[in-house]
Amino acid sequence: MSKTYKIVNIPGLSGLHVVGDFKGNYVHIKELINVGIVIGDRLLRYPIPDEAVAISEQFLEEVDNITAREFSAENPYGEYKYEGHFEKDQLTIAHAVYEKAISITIYEDVDEGTHVSQKTLYTGNFFDNRHEAAEIIDELLHGQMDSDDIIFELKNLEGK
Repeated sequence: MSKTYKIVNIPGLSGLHVVGDFKGNYVHIKELINVGIVIGDRLLRYPIPDEAVAISEQFLEEVDNITAREFSAENPYGEYKYEGHFEKDQLTIAHAVYEKAISITIYEDVDEGTHVSQKTLYTGNFFDNRHEAAEIIDELLHGQMDSDDIIFELKNLEGK
């Protein structure tokens, strides 16, 4: 039965994973896997012809099956609906609304003399209480809340 190994101490190959069969003092490689590259929802894999490559066991560490590291292309937030950002006083509020969540980031422009940079003051994702978070954004947009209070209100909502 084939096992999964991580290549170690071979310059240029260390960190790559291989699938192969142990025969003698060597593992005969069937597949080379680059765990650093994801294409769609899968890791980048290179099939190797039978008996084409063998690596000594001293350069391999056995690892758990890495298919658990395969990724789902399905967004855990659900279907994307819309996003927006607006400026209120010194703050910029950016938000993205999904079927199951709302993601909110608040930042301010900081004048550093030679350029203006942005400092993130708050970032958060809301799931079960996403509707309440959206109401807080709406209140700010409609002038029913002071921009100085939005971060406090969102942090307070996080605690619920």
